[in-house]
Amino acid sequence: MDDLLQQFLADATDLGATPDADKLATLVSDFALDTDYWTHQVTKADGANVAIHRQPDGPQVLLVQRTDGTMSAVHSHKVWVALSAIQGVETHRRYDIHHHDGDEIDAVMAEERHLHGGRGDVVTLVPPFDVHSHGHVRGTGDWPYTLIVLGDNQMKFQREEYDLAAGRRRILPPGDRGTDNLPDKQG
Repeated sequence: MDDLLQQFLADATDLGATPDADKLATLVSDFALDTDYWTHQVTKADGANVAIHRQPDGPQVLLVQRTDGTMSAVHSHKVWVALSAIQGVETHRRYDIHHHDGDEIDAVMAEERHLHGGRGDVVTLVPPFDVHSHGHVRGTGDWPYTLIVLGDNQMKFQREEYDLAAGRRRILPPGDRGTDNLPDKQG
């Protein structure tokens, strides 16, 4: 593991399970703005999603690319998460979810942001306010490569995925990655 990543992980671990959002945003922004490091990582990824650092416990660092007009499903992580575009334009949408009987929900988009690569734009989310989707919206700019930093291994936890059109949630048991790369229908 290189020195930059090792120092970043140590600093992220020091933030704890419920980090100060401003400190987290500054840490991730500074990391995302290291042009030499991320140019090398994007070149090495060659269009693939890459786990830069993944372990059973502790902070996780991912490099994810969404293609033209694809978004993640609306989902939760159950751990803190921070996102920053390395290249292109990442659209991030945060939702307020109201649960009803069973798996029925009402959802309201609470925020939409466009994160531009090379600017250090960051979104931070801490549970229970971590329900979101992210990816690429046609007409906003180039497809993004996005740095995603998770406070712990989300695959250890039961999470949720939401179908806004149907007004339903689906429980994702530990280890279930959920649905990925949906056509953008929320924009």
